[in-house]
Amino acid sequence: MPEGGKGGRAMNENKKKTGFGKQLAELHRWNGWLVVLLAVTGLVLSWGAVRGWLGEGRVWIKQLHIGVGVVSGILLVMYAPLMRRHWKQIRNRPSQKRNLSVMLILLVGWLLSGIVLWQFRHLPPRWANNALVVHDLLTWVGMPYILFHSITRIQWMRRPERRTIRAEAGESAEALQPGGYRSPTRHNGLRVASS
Repeated sequence: MPEGGKGGRAMNENKKKTGFGKQLAELHRWNGWLVVLLAVTGLVLSWGAVRGWLGEGRVWIKQLHIGVGVVSGILLVMYAPLMRRHWKQIRNRPSQKRNLSVMLILLVGWLLSGIVLWQFRHLPPRWANNALVVHDLLTWVGMPYILFHSITRIQWMRRPERRTIRAEAGESAEALQPGGYRSPTRHNGLRVASS
């Protein structure tokens, strides 16, 4: 048995720790998919024409919407300890700071108003009415903004010089795809055998 518990520390040092940039990218990816799912389920729930033919399925969609909203809140809690460092990282990028601020306002606003709507039976009716107005307003303002963000982010990720997260040492920026994945090239080990 190792002296002084050094074996445990050595074992922890051998494990590869996820880098800060990869943590942010993973949270961003999960948040993006959750927002898409929340948008689809939210629009189905609010669409009057769909209510009639959904029947009992509407209850399931509502529960899915609430569950995904709770998971989105968990992602916000996971992002909280990274926020200060992330803000420092983008300090010289005003458009990214503005985007982060808008997205945090949208996500926190949706989360808080969604919690009030979810727990409406335990709160005064005025709270639920105001929460519905806020939730709808954030949706009708936020969805076009997020669509714009998604389109511009795809274009932005195609330009490696604009990325905050750089390629690792020895790895060309061109070898990374927008999601941070390696593209299949001869230089990074993937060879296609010709017949």
